[in-house]
Amino acid sequence: MSKYYKLIDGWKSAETFPLPFRNDRGYIQHKFFTLYPNTKYVEHVEDELYVEKLLSAQRAIVYDPEKEEMLKSIGAKYEITTCPVCGGRRQSKLLVNVVEVKDE
Repeated sequence: MSKYYKLIDGWKSAETFPLPFRNDRGYIQHKFFTLYPNTKYVEHVEDELYVEKLLSAQRAIVYDPEKEEMLKSIGAKYEITTCPVCGGRRQSKLLVNVVEVKDE
């Protein structure tokens, strides 16, 4: 069984992440990786450090009940956060884990 990673279903924009990975000699390097919607990626999937950082990549979007329902329906990991300054009275956000790793 092979593994791949991709942006979650329903995510419509490309995302760029600064991620560490191990080069051919075993040294850790950092590089910016851009992931595009509806695309499967297999590079560095065997590197535990890379996959760990990739899975913890989050994006904050303005809270909307429709967006929350969409995230629930696809089974995406998310949490609702409030503004630390205003106590959430003005604006809440959805913190979304935008990358998932799957087995084929």
